[in-house]
Amino acid sequence: MLRPLRSQFNSQFDIKLDFKAAPQFTNWMQIRTRYDLSRFRDHLREIGLNTPDEIAPLEVGGEKGSVEPSISADKPLYESAIRIGKNKIKDRKAVTEAYLMYVDMRLGFSDKESLGQIYNATTTRLMIQPCINASYWNIPSAMAKRLGFWDIRNKFGQDFADRLAVRTLVVARSDSDLDTDSPFAFLCASVKEADGSIDSDSARWPQIAGMMRFPENCANPH
Repeated sequence: MLRPLRSQFNSQFDIKLDFKAAPQFTNWMQIRTRYDLSRFRDHLREIGLNTPDEIAPLEVGGEKGSVEPSISADKPLYESAIRIGKNKIKDRKAVTEAYLMYVDMRLGFSDKESLGQIYNATTTRLMIQPCINASYWNIPSAMAKRLGFWDIRNKFGQDFADRLAVRTLVVARSDSDLDTDSPFAFLCASVKEADGSIDSDSARWPQIAGMMRFPENCANPH
């Protein structure tokens, strides 16, 4: 029964994905993972995130840790990996989050002038990634609730919230001149700029700023 199912699957979900040899990657697990990542990839593209056509293979990591994307710019793609801990390999949400982290890392940074800018941008991206993943699965994560992202989603809808989150990733890794003193101020400034790129008159921003959990940073993020 597996072969017809796999044939049907391959014709419908065309993500290019390899698995490094591991007993956890059974035929069924490979089928389910290809299905999940194909759908998630299509969703990310719909909300504005450019995802690569080819990605590194999936690899089972250690006992602890959810995801460990590994990228080597000077090595072939197959020598990189999207590592997922043994204790997370069956967690569908963890697999999509690993993929999102990998995609965002692949997109890289524009030139940043200081270690502080790199730190602030990296922190923002690591806070926003789980929000996008949680929204896709329609299950609020601790980070999504902590940042106020879930309130924004409930108020303005999933499509707007997801696009806002993706645009925030883009702003965070761009060469935008966000002169801020802390990671949370950088986050607010990134969200404000992202909102402005979606909503030209920024009519939603006062409400968005009020929903975020760091009002002292969002009141005047620039």
